Amino acid sequence: MKRLITLVTLSLFAAGAHAAGEFSHLDITFLQSDLDAAGADTDGDGIGVEFNGGFIGKTFFAIEHSARNYDDPQGSSQDFDLKLTEFGLGYKILEDEGAFAPYVGINLFNAQPAAGSDEGLSGVIGLRYALNDRIGLGARYKILKSDDSDAEDGNGFRVTGSFALTPVFGFVARYEALTLEPAGSPEFDVTEFSVGFRAIFGGGDE
Repeated sequence: MKRLITLVTLSLFAAGAHAAGEFSHLDITFLQSDLDAAGADTDGDGIGVEFNGGFIGKTFFAIEHSARNYDDPQGSSQDFDLKLTEFGLGYKILEDEGAFAPYVGINLFNAQPAAGSDEGLSGVIGLRYALNDRIGLGARYKILKSDDSDAEDGNGFRVTGSFALTPVFGFVARYEALTLEPAGSPEFDVTEFSVGFRAIFGGGDE
């Protein structure tokens, strides 16, 4: 977590120097999550932090960290956690930062389901669309490729809606489905809904 906070802090300075509209914001969200692992279903909650910051030209920073705590589906008193951290760069495909904004990205990721750990690369393709100055929509598809040859590839799909109360502050809501299958662990299927706050840099919104 200390490393993540350091990365976010450094990226905030970059965002101030290279504001990039809808691709420069900090989100803090609260997660309501459902986990299906090895046929056992359980509910949990957690928190997510995401930062996008304009970098150089059409590129932008992308940093995400989310942590969830689940009740033991067997009914014991021992809960377990699922954490996912990603850090990388995105690229805006179109030169014009208009309402229609497709993008691609590549990240380093570290996943920590239960007592295990997995890391590798994730690739992202997505689209952000501004309905007007206040309301924005977004969708993305992600593939996670583990460094461990025994682990299966993960994938995820997410849709996002945002509402800007002011040019620098707003709300954000998301729905996401994520699948992970680290080596030596059962498949983790996560579906979750999150709501939270958005700080906007450069006066843009998603």
